[in-house]
Amino acid sequence: MVQAKRQKIVTYSLVFLPIIIFIILVSQFNFIQDDSFITYRYVRNILRGYGPIFNTTERVEGYTNFLWVMILSLFGKLGLSFSEIIPVSQLLGVVCGVCTIALVYFFSVYYLKIEVMWSLLVVLLLSLNYSFAYWAVSGMETGLFTVLITLGVFMFLKKEQNMRSLLTISLILGIASLTRPEGTLVWFMIAINAVLIDIFNKQERRMPQQIVLNLLYLVVPYVIMVAPLFIFRIFYFHSLLPNTFYAKTSFNIEYVKTGLAYVWKFMQAYGLWGIIIIVPLVALFRRSTWRFFYHKLWFVIIPYILYIIAVGGDTLQVFRFFVPLLPLVYLLFVEGIRHIKMKPALSFIFGFILVYYTALNPLTGPGYKNNWDYTKYWWRLEQGLVGKMSITGTWLNQNMDKDEWFAASTIGAISFYCDRNMIDLLGLADTTIARHPEDISGLAPSWRERNYNSAYVLSKLPEYIYFSTGIKPSAAAERALFLRKRFRVGYYPYFFTVPDGRFTESIYKRKPNAYSIPIIEEEVDPSFPTRYRDAIGTRHNQELALKKFVEVIEIAPEDFGYAHAWVGRIYEQQGELSRAEQYYHIALERDSSCIYAWEGLSRIYLERQVTQVALDYIAELILVVPDYIYGYTLLYQLVDKNRDNAAIKEKARQTIVQVLREKPNNRFAKELIRIF
Repeated sequence: MVQAKRQKIVTYSLVFLPIIIFIILVSQFNFIQDDSFITYRYVRNILRGYGPIFNTTERVEGYTNFLWVMILSLFGKLGLSFSEIIPVSQLLGVVCGVCTIALVYFFSVYYLKIEVMWSLLVVLLLSLNYSFAYWAVSGMETGLFTVLITLGVFMFLKKEQNMRSLLTISLILGIASLTRPEGTLVWFMIAINAVLIDIFNKQERRMPQQIVLNLLYLVVPYVIMVAPLFIFRIFYFHSLLPNTFYAKTSFNIEYVKTGLAYVWKFMQAYGLWGIIIIVPLVALFRRSTWRFFYHKLWFVIIPYILYIIAVGGDTLQVFRFFVPLLPLVYLLFVEGIRHIKMKPALSFIFGFILVYYTALNPLTGPGYKNNWDYTKYWWRLEQGLVGKMSITGTWLNQNMDKDEWFAASTIGAISFYCDRNMIDLLGLADTTIARHPEDISGLAPSWRERNYNSAYVLSKLPEYIYFSTGIKPSAAAERALFLRKRFRVGYYPYFFTVPDGRFTESIYKRKPNAYSIPIIEEEVDPSFPTRYRDAIGTRHNQELALKKFVEVIEIAPEDFGYAHAWVGRIYEQQGELSRAEQYYHIALERDSSCIYAWEGLSRIYLERQVTQVALDYIAELILVVPDYIYGYTLLYQLVDKNRDNAAIKEKARQTIVQVLREKPNNRFAKELIRIF
């Protein structure tokens, strides 16, 4: 008896190893995903009494995690501030991750009767999967959804099902479906599976009445839980499905290709190039008695993977869509190894290789050393994106009136920190773009979210339009704007620098006369904005970039000056100042607010020591973009070189005074006025 108790203690204590590994990884990936801020914005509006809305002017279900939104709102109702709710969302995800590891381990040992060391291998693989830790701490609902799906499927793996267990499965998957829509797919496949088992179970023939009754145990509690959400949607949002469904989903071959690529990339990173599937198949043919277990798991896994393919995978990196499947896939894989009946030494070696491969797979893909390098790369990019978006959102919040609108193609942190109504260029939180998109022939999409409606966006006349890639249009929704005269002529890239001077960003700002510019389809080559984007992407290769920008000039409309400005920049960098000056002047003739041209001419005349002309260009640059530190830097350099010239100093001072009349809190102007 003492021996049995000791063995039980050892069995219990072994689970702490993968949990510790998981927590260590979580500490390495401590971040907030940009999409989490969409949830936080909805929660904030609920707490303010507006209800679950993105903007105060329209009811749009721009989220797919209803229960997660409600849970975080509950914490707010209990008195937590947002400085506390955000870390609480991360903590909840981590707790769900720990619960998933413990659930997989103890269920494997005590319900499935798998040997302790094999069960430990399953949870080691899970805890060493960086995607699992990455998404657990991201602030998103992935951790909660994963533990619910795992629990629901594991309950179904029990050989004997009774009324109580079927009711429990139905309730658990109902909660999962309220957390994410994919829960409905899992519930549906389990319900079908349960019926098929009842019909074809040779060992225990069930009467038709019992089969129907078992099905009701699975269906009725689920419907009671989930149906109110659909009723709420119909009455509140006037839609049966979330708006994101219309914005993201399209049934075409391009989505299938993207989805297949997404699945294959996961197989490269964590699937042993397909061996993770092959091993259970080999075990299936070698051990026919194992088919019962195999059948139940794959009846969930295969449809879920097909769903991932059908929706085109995920726009976010690090395999978020596969996280809910990881416990099931690893359990099936290890069970496959176990049933192949390899020699103990060979099994140990294979298990060690598998663990090593999961943690340090050298086959992740070109550009990455291993899975760790891949995950860390995207973690750094996401941190940079959220940092940039939060700074930009804060700046917009300080520089916009309460009733002004802005538009953006990445709507997470920027929408949270800029507490203003906004247009989502991709339509996730906008019903018009999601359900009535444009289709411009020749404008190839590059993101999975392919819906856009540039005419609608420009009809709303947002004060600012922000691209996550700065001045470069990336998504089709951004490039489509360049085919509209109202955007090219009525908006211009506005550069701003945060007060500490460490961050400068560009955003398209509306000109006062934008409302008078008609929104019309013009004879503009639809490939022009795409080729302009590609040319910007080659800017570090001067010869190639020069060639591409010249090609853009040949097809660009007459009112577009930035292609000439880019060519001018390249010639300036090559020391050909006369040719650079020529292109800068052409750029200004086409677009009088072309900042790159004002910058370039300021530098050229400053270098040539044509002081008065340089001062005129610098002054114009400052007045066009008064929040941009570069103009003040050039002005200071010019005055410093001509410190004995009172006329130059006075003109510089007048420029700064003019800025302060418009923007009395401009820090750069206030610092220079003291010097001048």
